[in-house]
Parts: sequence; C-alpha cells; structure tokens
Amino acid sequence: MLDLIVIDMQNQFDAANYPDVVYEVGEEIREAMERKAKIFLIEYRGYGSTHEFYLKKLNRYKYLHIIKKRKNDGSHCLCNYLKNRNITISEEIRVCGVNTLACVKETVHGLSNKFPNKKIHVVLNACGDNIINKKFWESEFSYLKKENMVLLNA
Repeated sequence: MLDLIVIDMQNQFDAANYPDVVYEVGEEIREAMERKAKIFLIEYRGYGSTHEFYLKKLNRYKYLHIIKKRKNDGSHCLCNYLKNRNITISEEIRVCGVNTLACVKETVHGLSNKFPNKKIHVVLNACGDNIINKKFWESEFSYLKKENMVLLNA
C-alpha cells in the first residue's frame, strides 16, 4: 500500500492553481482512492482550505485525514496526528503539492528523518512552485536525498 500526502493545495498559493499541477495532484488522489490508501491533506493555517473540487471528490472517503500546520515542514504535525490517533502510515509514501522548494522539500526532508525505514516517493509532476522549473527541483532535492527518498516524474 502507498499512502498519499498532499501538501498545501490551497487556492491562496499560486502554484496550487497551475493547471498541470491541479491535474496531476488530482490523478494522485484518484489513484490513491482506487488503492484504498490513506490520504493526508496537509494545509498551511491561514491560507484557506484545500481546493473545493478535491474535497468534493474526497467527500465520504473513509481514509481521508486533514492536518493543519503552522510552518513549512508539515512532518511534525503529521507525526503528532498519527500518534494521537494511533494511525500507522504505509511502508511507502507518495508526496505531492506546493511549493516545491519550501513546504514540499522541508516536509519530505522531515519525513525522511522521522521515518528512515519508509520509502518516500516525491512525485515531481504533481508538485509546483512559483519560480523554478522541474529540472531545478530535481537538483535541489538531490542534495538532501537520502536512501529512503525516490524522485518520480510520473
């Protein structure tokens, strides 16, 4: 099973409104639902909620979890959420969302430290940023890449 973490797909982030990012994140959500995987929507407090069309798609999905955070790295909030609810995350995790060089990067880095035995797949096609192209993201992630991180273009 591959659980899915979607980071900051909220209207107030420009990159969360890019059509290709919106589409690819939607595909990640659809595929996770087909697998009956847990889906964690991590939202930055003060920036609204996750896009309404994702929430409608996920309405009544029993494996949906919405987590609020106050800083770029959402891994700490996710870990607290899991612990407080006695939820186990899968051995492999897919991560997508925005902004790639801030919240996605910092959350993935935090997750790789907190879960060193879990494989973390960063789905670059389903990540977005306001200023940088995906080739640059790959080089940015490579400097912090650990054995348990995989960069995907699908």
